[in-house]
Amino acid sequence: ATTGTADGFGNHSTTWAERDWPVHAYVEGAATIEQVGDNRADLSVIAYTVYAPATDPPGEYDEVRVAGRWYPVDGRPKDYSHGPWVAPFAGVVVELRRVDG
Repeated sequence: ATTGTADGFGNHSTTWAERDWPVHAYVEGAATIEQVGDNRADLSVIAYTVYAPATDPPGEYDEVRVAGRWYPVDGRPKDYSHGPWVAPFAGVVVELRRVDG
């Protein structure tokens, strides 16, 4: 998502666009079923962990397509490329989580 200029009321517009994002790997997390409240509604939680280079990762408000389906980013991506020693393999870890039901 890209934040645009402010309108006459001071609200910033958000622009969404698809782009390619190279990744090293992704791992499917636990697909769980949660029961919520007394009504016993079942929610299916699907999670992925994505490992990628630190160049231009998605933000916490973005969505990522994995295996043909869109998943929102769960929290801020963890960036492991900032340290006292240069590590060319260091990158980001992005958690994805979608709830159906």
